[in-house]
Amino acid sequence: MSEQRPVAIVTGAASNIGLACAQRFAATHTVIMADIADATQQAASLPHAVAVRVNVGEFDSCLNLVAEARKYGRIDAVVHSAGITRPACSILDMPVEEWENVIKVNLTGAFFLAKACIPPMLEAGQGAMVLFSSRAAKTGFAALGSNGAKTKAHYCASKAVILIL
Repeated sequence: MSEQRPVAIVTGAASNIGLACAQRFAATHTVIMADIADATQQAASLPHAVAVRVNVGEFDSCLNLVAEARKYGRIDAVVHSAGITRPACSILDMPVEEWENVIKVNLTGAFFLAKACIPPMLEAGQGAMVLFSSRAAKTGFAALGSNGAKTKAHYCASKAVILIL
């Protein structure tokens, strides 16, 4: 990868929506395929991609991701697709640790990623960022059915705040 291409960071890039975004960006950018899972195999299948392990719930991990991305050029695009969910349950049945983990990855991770990526984009005078949310942000439920006994309050809350970040 000797040619200088704009850089796109895509989190959650090992699978699903993140992988689809990375595949699209690979046509025009050097894609930094960031995921807590190993995305080496997926990156190898694309013309201009690099796999980087990141835990978006840890600020230092996001800073390291940005430092690695900057080795390939100017960061022009950031797509935050990384996220987790857990089985539907009532708030009464939800362990506090489960709430904290979903919020840490889905919400705090988006904040950490933005905080790490915005300075180099401001320095360059350009850049764009997309933080994925969910229909659950507006409906208040993410499970099949809408009764309060079996919802995903942690997931819905984490995705609702993304709309106002």
